[in-house]
Amino acid sequence: MAKTTGTSKKPLTKKTLVKRATTSSRSATSKASVRRSVSKNPPVKPQSFKLAKETQPFTSFKITEQTVYWLVFTGVVLFFGLWILNINLQVQELYDQIDQNQISQIEIDEKYNKIRADKPIEE
Repeated sequence: MAKTTGTSKKPLTKKTLVKRATTSSRSATSKASVRRSVSKNPPVKPQSFKLAKETQPFTSFKITEQTVYWLVFTGVVLFFGLWILNINLQVQELYDQIDQNQISQIEIDEKYNKIRADKPIEE
């Protein structure tokens, strides 16, 4: 194999550009519009409602399972309400005792200061 030395340049050839098809905003596979089918049957006329016959008179009283549940629920609510009122009363009595102790302490301090002011200082 013989080696060739030298710089040989290949002549430049122009490539021809291939034209592309222009694309539009719509895709090639567009959906066909769907048409709603309309019922061919005539519309049904509305019928008036009939009142149902009462199975039990409104003013009658019958103890049922639901009545017992409501009675138990009412009892629990009343119990917790009274319990909270009792706690509130105990807290108010505690505040009253604190106020009474403060008032008595102030009276004792005033008496002590009066006695101390009346007493001459001895040197």
